[in-house]
Amino acid sequence: MNVRLKNRLTHAAATKPIEGSAFEYPAAPPIEPSPMGIVHGLREVRKREFRPNMKAVEALREMGFTDEKIIEALRATKNSKDAACEFILSGKSVSEDQEDDKGLDQNTPLFKALASNPTVRLGLNNPKMLYAFLNILESPPSANIWLNDSDTAPVLSAIFKIYHAEKNAASS
Repeated sequence: MNVRLKNRLTHAAATKPIEGSAFEYPAAPPIEPSPMGIVHGLREVRKREFRPNMKAVEALREMGFTDEKIIEALRATKNSKDAACEFILSGKSVSEDQEDDKGLDQNTPLFKALASNPTVRLGLNNPKMLYAFLNILESPPSANIWLNDSDTAPVLSAIFKIYHAEKNAASS
């Protein structure tokens, strides 16, 4: 897994997001051999493999925005020109929108419910679960495949049930 990720990261780093622009990604960071290191590596690969809508790039350039801001905004808004313009004008940055780096607060009822569930606790020791989570992060529609897998389905179902139960309890 780590070797494939390094290869994708190296290949993605060699290309420019906008041909003919001066913008280039900085050198690819090293990938730590830990679950969070792999998640950060996958995020970096997705970031570098992103190809912006050239019509949106030209329109945003005409408005006077820099290539760096344009790429960041189009990536954050999934190539929507209007949403990217709002994103830039609002002064947002991708790091503000990515709260997933912080993880789940251990003092929340959701974390306590997940940590106390025996199916979840046992399942998280299975390396196949890590692979399933990474695959779902990279491609959310793949969750359907993992929900039909005999090893991962019970754990994912338990997580979904606990999440929705806690979400409904919090909104009441």
